[in-house]
Amino acid sequence: MRAELSKAPLRFCLRAIANALLAFGVTHMLAIPLHGQWAVPTAVAVIQMSIGGSLKAAAEYIIGTIGGALYATAVAALVPTSTELSFAFALALAVGPLAYAAAIRPSLRVAPVTAVLVLMISTKLGEAPIGLACDRLLEVAIGLLVALTVSFLVLPAPAHTLGLESAARVLELMARALPAIISGFADRLSPLQKLRVQDEVGEAVRGFAEVAADAKGERIANLAPDPDPALLARTLRRLRHDLVILGRAATDPLPERVAPRLQPLLAEIGATARDYLRVSADALTARREGPTSTWVEDALAAYLAEVASMRRDGQLTALPVAERERIFALKFALQQFQQNLAELAHCVADWARNPGWRGKARDLAMRFGVRRSSGLVTVQ
Repeated sequence: MRAELSKAPLRFCLRAIANALLAFGVTHMLAIPLHGQWAVPTAVAVIQMSIGGSLKAAAEYIIGTIGGALYATAVAALVPTSTELSFAFALALAVGPLAYAAAIRPSLRVAPVTAVLVLMISTKLGEAPIGLACDRLLEVAIGLLVALTVSFLVLPAPAHTLGLESAARVLELMARALPAIISGFADRLSPLQKLRVQDEVGEAVRGFAEVAADAKGERIANLAPDPDPALLARTLRRLRHDLVILGRAATDPLPERVAPRLQPLLAEIGATARDYLRVSADALTARREGPTSTWVEDALAAYLAEVASMRRDGQLTALPVAERERIFALKFALQQFQQNLAELAHCVADWARNPGWRGKARDLAMRFGVRRSSGLVTVQ
């Protein structure tokens, strides 16, 4: 899994190079106006790490470009730009509303840039804004087509596949962080150490959420038969919140009265949950059934039974109110953690039952009579 994640930036680098060179070659072969000065930057701006990301960026670029070009043309037709002052007024009138719209809807962030380019270049070249707007739309369309073609054909990286690798990394980070958090019930951890552990997990969860958002484009285009990664993203966010709550409960070691009985059980929970998260990460990327959760459930049940026994014996009553509340809050956090681990098991099972991108490609190949034999591809 780590090897796949390390190869992703290199694959994207090769796609970006092929994308820029192809856009440059296409614009020169077609001899379009302005010699491709907008087609190549568009192709470079649109191509993303995943196919879903490229589809999303292309849709936003189309909306922003059309909106900006039409609005700039209307402003140029209504406001004269013969003097510097009048041009400055037209420029402010073009940028202001579009910038406000882009602040409300980030998908329109290209619109102000398009409006500025159409106004400024048309004024300097002495061309009609409507003609320049049409030229920009043409070059943007070429750049978009090139970027999408490269995304699909040159080392394609579906967002669903990248998402699984990213989700597995999140689970591995959680598995690494959990024993460190649990150890706070035995030894006092420095605030900086706890913050570093939690921030690393939080950044990974946010990164997966972004990949899951990119995957929506693939699902809309019916390119990916995989389950919705938004469900997995929600589960990972909940597990992340569980770690935060456990970390807050572990601000201080357990009281000496209860530590000998509870600390070994908490350490067992941390160890079994760590192993469960790691095996789940491997199962997720391999698209196989996840591990059994009985060991984690047994460890949690043993801890909850011990807390109940201590409560019946009156040992918890002798503790200060703040310590009793912390132990009961820890009990609630562990129960929530168990429920979210069960939800994670359902997510892993859903992805295991799905053939994925490669499985869909294999099914299509079989449908059209393509098969492999002795390393060669033959058509039946």
